[in-house]
Amino acid sequence: MSRMSEDIDIKVSCPLEVSQSELKQKLKALKVSIRADLLKSGFEIVDSKTRNEYKFFDFEVKYLEKFPPEVSLRAEIKIEFTFAKLHVQALVKPISTLIYRDLNMPQAPLNFSCVAIEQTTAEKILSFLRRWDPTSSSNDGRLVRHIHDVAILLEGHIDDNGLQISFQKAVEEDRTRYANQEPEFAKSPKRILRQALLQLPADEFLNQAYELFVLELVGGPAKSCEGALTIFTKIADNLISGLE
Repeated sequence: MSRMSEDIDIKVSCPLEVSQSELKQKLKALKVSIRADLLKSGFEIVDSKTRNEYKFFDFEVKYLEKFPPEVSLRAEIKIEFTFAKLHVQALVKPISTLIYRDLNMPQAPLNFSCVAIEQTTAEKILSFLRRWDPTSSSNDGRLVRHIHDVAILLEGHIDDNGLQISFQKAVEEDRTRYANQEPEFAKSPKRILRQALLQLPADEFLNQAYELFVLELVGGPAKSCEGALTIFTKIADNLISGLE
């Protein structure tokens, strides 16, 4: 996907059956190790959070700036680690950078174990519909990138059944994870997601955010907000209809 981002989302899984206390210790040790590696590599950690007994933790790190700051990009890299189950087997994929590509510069191959496209797509759709609120002061608009990403991901080969299964499982996990913070969603996720979906076409803030946080960051031709939203709403409608 040819889009700039200052976020790195990493899923952490544990192949072994361990107790909750053992899992907490393993995840805590992982955070300590990653923090040490970041500092050793010369990064300045400006913030770090931990939630849910280390099942989520992140780091915000400063990077060396070569150009004036842009509103569309944060001045820090946010690296998030989330303990989660993989619903579809991970795939090893090559990763490259836009600047190396556009300057035709040779780049050492970098292969990374990636979450399958079905699970990634399902989680982006769910995350956007559950979290997007144009009236919230905490919504800076960056979440709109999910609409663009879903439209691009659907251009690849996606197993429809695997996508529906991943969406169902993601909804079930979020119902449990956010039961206290979002009781209405936990009670009736299908209704809440449908309601959020129906509000999108009339959302003027969404169009403004798309222009700022998507069109300025895509390396090459970008889908229009209208085109991406049409693709997003169609697949989201099908997935919500398929919820049990």
